[in-house]
Amino acid sequence: LVGSEMCIRDRLITSAINNVADNLETEFSGLEYSVKTAPSVEDKLLRAEKRDTSGRFSPKRELANFKDMIRYTEICNHRDIASVTKDTIEFMKEQGYTLSGTKNYYTHPFGATGYKGIHLNFISPYGKEIELQVHSKESFDAKQKGHELYEKIRAVSTLKRDKEAMKEEIKRIHGIVKNPPNIEAIHDYKTVSYTHLTLPTT
Repeated sequence: LVGSEMCIRDRLITSAINNVADNLETEFSGLEYSVKTAPSVEDKLLRAEKRDTSGRFSPKRELANFKDMIRYTEICNHRDIASVTKDTIEFMKEQGYTLSGTKNYYTHPFGATGYKGIHLNFISPYGKEIELQVHSKESFDAKQKGHELYEKIRAVSTLKRDKEAMKEEIKRIHGIVKNPPNIEAIHDYKTVSYTHLTLPTT
């Protein structure tokens, strides 16, 4: 019964995502992979445990902190990322979702890789937190290429000198992606309020 209820909730969330795509005329990539697989979750837990220095690592507590157990990727025109982000937030709110966090990796690229993109977190009406990434084809392609190299870096069989070259290549790939217009108007925060998200008037 619990599993059935989870499947129903996941379908309802995906339905809300499809409504966003229909109304904003955007696309969502990999809807069939929106829920993290068990091996992916296990791998993420193992990496979190390795980073932990307190000696009090708790898988249950760590799982509660995962923000991307259910994640979606919205694809739009590169020049429209800022406005699509705002419209996506508004439309998700109209469907009963609460914005719980925003991360702008354009104004603050991920340090180790230079990754760029917009990450939004929402609390669904069913109590689940989801992650919604906003990308263009350019930034999504960079993400995919960077991830492929990242997996090779993590492989035990990859030589150390090759890993360093791959790290530089990842940064080069993400560095090619230019910042879209008005992207600086989207601010990082962690709150249920989204009133800080404003765009310049034209």
